[in-house]
Amino acid sequence: MTRKFVAVFAALTLLWGAFGAMAATETYKVVEDFTEFDVELEIPEGAFVRQQPKDGWLCVEIGYEDPAMPAFDINIAFSEEMAGEFLGQLPQEDRDHLAEVIGEAFSLPVHEFFETPSGNTILFTRETDPDAGDYASMTTVYKGFFFQLHCNHNDYAPLTEADIRLMHQILEGAWIIDTDPPAIPYTIEEETVLTVSLEANATTGYSWTCEISDEGMLVCESEEYVPIETVEGTAGSGGTYVATFSPTMAGAGWVSITFRYARSWETEAEPADTRVLNVWIYEAGTLSVEEKPE
Repeated sequence: MTRKFVAVFAALTLLWGAFGAMAATETYKVVEDFTEFDVELEIPEGAFVRQQPKDGWLCVEIGYEDPAMPAFDINIAFSEEMAGEFLGQLPQEDRDHLAEVIGEAFSLPVHEFFETPSGNTILFTRETDPDAGDYASMTTVYKGFFFQLHCNHNDYAPLTEADIRLMHQILEGAWIIDTDPPAIPYTIEEETVLTVSLEANATTGYSWTCEISDEGMLVCESEEYVPIETVEGTAGSGGTYVATFSPTMAGAGWVSITFRYARSWETEAEPADTRVLNVWIYEAGTLSVEEKPE
């Protein structure tokens, strides 16, 4: 995978052009032809949005009429070599190479990886050379698509902490909506022990919990969080939530397990992710994962 990022980001930097403006809306649904997901953006108050789809590539600009405010570009492009990949799942060597490639557009870049509340890994890059101007980018990979948010001032003014907060606001307000329900990885041992494994990141404060529709038929035997082994000093790395379930021999029927990814103290907030697994329990005390009939 060593050099596959170069062509993608070289093209991203060339794609941006002039195009017609649209009035800002509170939530903006990006016009695209991706079959894997839809994209919605929450536009900051007072900002406008412009968009230009081009041959499967996507460019969106968020800006302000006030010249003192920063300008933001969002670029989305697909890489066949990265099909199905997520930045958080890439080995450290490929993450470092991605940072190296993005850094080629900077004079003296500094990089930092961090996690969003929903568990996506983001690469933050910022220029530190005062003679080169001040600009920054946030980059991730989702299902083989490169997403990059770029921020700068058109008059080359330095970025402020408020500008960086706006970057985070735009990033956190960018919703990638899968057109198909997310899968729940699982295994079944000896037809009696169901093990579910879901990506998680405890450093964000988020964690998975499970709710069983009928605990008289199916019980949760164990739950644990297994962190990814990382190089010492690496912050914000994720891990895996692992839960095991077994039937109680109480009879046959459907049982649903609902998994929610949320912060325990945010009791009024909607979970960042919710997934449901339907399990059929047999009279013999075995189980299988099935599509529940309507």
